[in-house]
Amino acid sequence: MNPHAPVSRSMAAPHSARASRWSALVEDFLAHSSTTPERLSAVLAADPDHPMGWCAKGFFAVLLARSEMRAAARGALASMQAGYATARPCPSSATRKR
Repeated sequence: MNPHAPVSRSMAAPHSARASRWSALVEDFLAHSSTTPERLSAVLAADPDHPMGWCAKGFFAVLLARSEMRAAARGALASMQAGYATARPCPSSATRKR
């Protein structure tokens, strides 16, 4: 089996809709797809407090390496921090052994 071969979505374990949107965003980003911005918009529209969505938005702004994008990156950071402050605990965190 080729470890570098793309994984078919049909082979992946079933995901929640939130995880599916996030996975699609990451796959599009890694593939340099022109639909990456739409995927990011879908992630944030479905869950405005999605911390990784805001991290991705800030990261994408920084990747453009343009000084005028710093404000967008800072805005994404502020949104992520606000969402993180009100985020629901991860369902698996209650079952994790400490």
